[in-house]
Amino acid sequence: MDFPVRLISDGKTFSVHTYFDICPESPDGKHVVYSRFTGGIPSRDFSAPKTGHVILVDRDGGAVRVIGCFAPRAAHTGAYALWIDNATVAYQDGAELCIVDIERGATRRLKGACQMFNPAAGAIFQPGEMYTKSGNDFPPGFYRLDIQSGKVSAVITVKELAQLPFVISIGIPYEVSHAKWSPGAKRVAGRIDGNRKEGRYPLIFSCLPDGSDFIPFRYYSNGNIDKPMHWNFYDDNSFYGYDVSRPHRPCCRWGLDGTFVEILHEGDGNHGAVSKNGDCFVTDSWYGVEPRRIMFYRRGDKNPVVLAEMPQSKIVDAHPVFSSDGRRAYFNRTGSDDHGSQVCAVDFPDI
Repeated sequence: MDFPVRLISDGKTFSVHTYFDICPESPDGKHVVYSRFTGGIPSRDFSAPKTGHVILVDRDGGAVRVIGCFAPRAAHTGAYALWIDNATVAYQDGAELCIVDIERGATRRLKGACQMFNPAAGAIFQPGEMYTKSGNDFPPGFYRLDIQSGKVSAVITVKELAQLPFVISIGIPYEVSHAKWSPGAKRVAGRIDGNRKEGRYPLIFSCLPDGSDFIPFRYYSNGNIDKPMHWNFYDDNSFYGYDVSRPHRPCCRWGLDGTFVEILHEGDGNHGAVSKNGDCFVTDSWYGVEPRRIMFYRRGDKNPVVLAEMPQSKIVDAHPVFSSDGRRAYFNRTGSDDHGSQVCAVDFPDI
């Protein structure tokens, strides 16, 4: 079965949407937002970042508008553009979080970082490392930024994390990343890395939005504390991700403490997004597997429906994610070399 792949970005300039757990489509399905690099080809990390524009288009890629500019950023997530509501986009510009009213064109700037927004909470949750990198003076840790007031408050700091018994076992945290809200905004989660005997020990944890009820995610690979690949909340009480400790890395679900719950689907996967009802998944091929495929699974599937194919890239990941209504997938389409990335959508209304 062939599925129509639609080009959303301009087809000429290096462009990315934000991440596999952030939908570039507005909640009402009318618009798409993405990052377009105008300062040249960016590096994957911040070793050679580039400047660019935040672009707003209709769902079909038409009616192109520049709604913001951003200071040098890496290719991996661009300016971290995301939707606050149908009329409001947020993105990162240097040390500032920019909040744009797309109807009036007004931009409000706050000192802060952009990572994960949940409308039920009305707040962005982010690692304090992003503040440090952008020049803001916050102790390392995880923070909550209220969109309306602009107030930033600490959820849990590295100093507090370092005193917890299970965290002590992996060494003093030296990096915080991957801040996430649960779907109903009941909990937050993040990743911390400890440095024990020069090794790197990633630990996932969750807690309540006020920092209480800290629960470490006890997942092991080769005898060491580890993490599933590209984990995320499945619901308010469990995580999903690709289990690197099992053959063929199936997509699995675990309780908040790492207790195994179920295999969601077999088969290849990497960056994976789950539908709102929890029964469908879009994902891409494992690193280095050619061609890179965008794939659709239902719960329990062993073989995917292939939605699109493209070459692999060392600069940018595909980051497939469901549309607002679950009938499309957005992804970064990589070109025949490392110099191309375009934001695309593939429709699958009849699956």
